[in-house]
Amino acid sequence: MIEIRDGRDALRAYAHPWVEEYALTLATEEGLPGNTARFVVEAAILAAECRAKVLDWPADNPSLPPAPPAGPGLESEVNILGPVARNYSGSSVVLDVVAEIDRRYSSAAHSRPALHILSRR
Repeated sequence: MIEIRDGRDALRAYAHPWVEEYALTLATEEGLPGNTARFVVEAAILAAECRAKVLDWPADNPSLPPAPPAGPGLESEVNILGPVARNYSGSSVVLDVVAEIDRRYSSAAHSRPALHILSRR
């Protein structure tokens, strides 16, 4: 559980600000209830940060929403972060968010100005 919280913070530079709202929109469209949607959105944020890190695509203005609150003790952490971990690998919302990271990265890569190599003659 600690790794989820630590990883979230360690990947902060890759927290694209649109991810939370996009994941919440997808979760709402799927009709996920409040707590489930919250866990799915958190899992999507983590997955998007990981994917952006793999692509070496840091956010221009990183924005990481507050972590889901947990009470004191391990049981509280498990009750909050357990569902996050399960949704990380099993949610269609998470998969769709990661696919959107890939799509936006590809678009951003193609919109960058080309570098020209000057050769001496």
